[in-house]
Amino acid sequence: LCAEELFPVCSPALLQGPFSDVGESTTGRATDLSLQMEVRVPDADELSAAAGEAMAITRELGGWVAASDIDAKGNEGTAELALRVPVGRVEDAVVRLGELGTVTGQRVATVDLQAGIDRRDHRIERINRAIRVEELRLESGTLTPAQELEARLRIERLRNQAADLRRANLADRRGAATSELALTLHT
Repeated sequence: LCAEELFPVCSPALLQGPFSDVGESTTGRATDLSLQMEVRVPDADELSAAAGEAMAITRELGGWVAASDIDAKGNEGTAELALRVPVGRVEDAVVRLGELGTVTGQRVATVDLQAGIDRRDHRIERINRAIRVEELRLESGTLTPAQELEARLRIERLRNQAADLRRANLADRRGAATSELALTLHT
């Protein structure tokens, strides 16, 4: 799991496979980064210990465990963990989680969120200009009571639209602040 732009220092073992084309996060673009990792451990005892260690690592890196499902019978089992890790700590997470056993699979998916944020920012600018025009019309004192009411209602609608767009941008920025890491441990 490495792209020079995203992970300046990487373990050679992680430089292969589908993670080698991860990119753009250090360009300042908001992206939603999702990782999947499969790690094999020797037996069910190690599985439980590795799952606990994975949760501890996630918390140490400033993340949290969104979900966990551990199923061990005899010497066999699986543990599926949904982890959220701050974007700046993803490389640390991948390296440390990979050390829990033998990495048997890994996959990454990125979604560019910046384009939507930029579109909404431009729309907010246009809305703010339209609000200012309506405010100037109101200040002119030349409107009839009906026109004044229409202008005030339009301003209210525009402010609500801008607030909705700001909330959507905030949600995307929050989503871009952490990466989703699906860890499967198996025997």
